[in-house]
Amino acid sequence: MIDLLFWAPVICCGALAGASTGMLGTFIVGMRVPFLGVCVSHAALAGAVFGGLCGLTGPTLLLPALVGAIVTALLLGTLDPQSARVDSNVLLGMLFSLTMGLAFLGLGLFSVYGISDNEVRSLLWGSLNFCRWRDFHIMGGAAALEALVVAAFYKELRAILFSRLHAAAADLPTGAMIVILSSLLVACAAAISRVTEGRMRSRVATTPTATRDMS
Repeated sequence: MIDLLFWAPVICCGALAGASTGMLGTFIVGMRVPFLGVCVSHAALAGAVFGGLCGLTGPTLLLPALVGAIVTALLLGTLDPQSARVDSNVLLGMLFSLTMGLAFLGLGLFSVYGISDNEVRSLLWGSLNFCRWRDFHIMGGAAALEALVVAAFYKELRAILFSRLHAAAADLPTGAMIVILSSLLVACAAAISRVTEGRMRSRVATTPTATRDMS
């Protein structure tokens, strides 16, 4: 017999995680910035690492993780690829290398200062089997926020999907939309932290949409 009391929240959390990240993936892949999720995820990891070095533990590590990711999102939104004369993915790659380097530098400092890094490393892993209804409610809140923001800025997002150059020429806030998408991605990644390991959370957003486009 299947234990529905155990598997019901597991199935519901998995379905909701896939749906919420897949919705964001449509816009991320459509805007040709698939590396956005990887960059923001590693920025969040760097924030959590240095938060751990400052003595934060447990759920409080999510606060510096969010700060690191949002700061990176703001940088991506303020940097103009046209004025910088580089592709958006080149900027993403540069920030990714910086944040990943900072994260590994911070991890190396734990042993130097004699601090346990178990709390930080726990953020790197996740398992769908450990999800309970509390996690489902957190994911539901993040998914509802995502749906509200997408509905509120749907016209702007559609215009940017068609052409970022034309959207910018029409004075649409393309940079602000990147910041909003990055922030939503961070919120969803934090909400599904119990579902999958850290490096895979960004892939969950882009892989379904990219697979659909290839078929």
